[in-house]
Amino acid sequence: AYTGQALEFDGISDHIDFPSVDVGTKFTVAAWINYSSAAPSLMNIVDTSGDSPGQYVTISANKIAIYAGGSAAWESGSTTLRHSTWYRLVWTWDGSDGSYKMYVNGVLDASFTETAYSSANQFHGIGALDTDATLSRIFMGMMADVQIWDEVWSNSDALYDYNNPESLATSGGGTSLAYENLKLWYPMQDGHRGQQ
Repeated sequence: AYTGQALEFDGISDHIDFPSVDVGTKFTVAAWINYSSAAPSLMNIVDTSGDSPGQYVTISANKIAIYAGGSAAWESGSTTLRHSTWYRLVWTWDGSDGSYKMYVNGVLDASFTETAYSSANQFHGIGALDTDATLSRIFMGMMADVQIWDEVWSNSDALYDYNNPESLATSGGGTSLAYENLKLWYPMQDGHRGQQ
């Protein structure tokens, strides 16, 4: 979002499919996003499967959101996002206690607990809900630096990530993250970027 080249999604059919990535019973998803003024009100950032129907990592009605199942169902943050503006969004889930957190630009925006999900989750796409080759909740706008981890980021990890967009959260002081926890990294920018 600062020095790289983002990918642009047309809101019609653009999305990324990849072989399923199993993150076990914890995850963090992070992405820089900038959505269009014509974007739909519900857009998947990352497509998740696991316990049906999946923990959908989304933007819903201009807020960071996630489908958590059970009594919580859809949960949204408190910050109203504006179109044509870059945001660093982060979603975390810890299946050991059912805790969810969502961050906007390194700041905790929502947290709640829902124990409906306890089994492993798999991620298999970016920018849409892809069910039997039928696309819905298609993202419209630009996206960069999508990361999927099999560990939960702390508040300080999320803040470090936002303040240091050219570094991984593993570079932050005092973090418990290891590079091995990074399961998928789509920088979505042109050119060679070292480890990216």
